[in-house]
Amino acid sequence: MALSPFQGRLLVGVNRTLRIYDLGKKRMLRKCENKLQSNTIVSIYTQGDRIVIGDVQESFLFVKYRVRDIK
Repeated sequence: MALSPFQGRLLVGVNRTLRIYDLGKKRMLRKCENKLQSNTIVSIYTQGDRIVIGDVQESFLFVKYRVRDIK
């Protein structure tokens, strides 16, 4: 229901799930996913690594994206 560009990737809100997609050689690849405790996501705003999510009940949720280094 909501799409936004985010750090060269695509940020997508699908019902209660927030997903980040990236381009592969042949198709879109799901990089990460977070199931939120909000209702249906209807708007996404980004600024740097911060994400503001608006849901169907007119409330907002602030999220920060942190890259995890796996060694």
